[in-house]
Amino acid sequence: METLTHSMNLDYPIQKLWNLVNSFDEWAKTIPGYHSHEKVNDQQYSLLVNTNFGFTKKQLLIQFKIMDVTQPSKILFKLASENKTIKGRGYLELENVNKNRTSAFLRLDYLITGAMSMLVKSVIANSGREKAEEAIRETVSKLLN
Repeated sequence: METLTHSMNLDYPIQKLWNLVNSFDEWAKTIPGYHSHEKVNDQQYSLLVNTNFGFTKKQLLIQFKIMDVTQPSKILFKLASENKTIKGRGYLELENVNKNRTSAFLRLDYLITGAMSMLVKSVIANSGREKAEEAIRETVSKLLN
């Protein structure tokens, strides 16, 4: 199993960020390759994303399930592709730095199997932490301002 972690500080109060985290309808649209999503129930969503791995393009249907919520600081989740070639679990944790600044930490443990697994792992490993952080900051800013 591979692990992806990322932490960053955001210049927003924890409650404002928590409201965003709790709104799957808001942030799902910010996922790279987003096509559409559907709410299955209060804890489960289906997400359709378009992928582009160099020479091949594909649509992935990902099942996202919220396992546990500790308001206003932590959300545990699981995800899996429809054909189970991608599986994962992780959490997002928010912590007050001060009244207008929040620390965010994301951990995702994932397993990718199948013919494309080496290519997908390479794309994830080389996607660029700085680009990801810049995209997160832009997305949060657009959604909260």
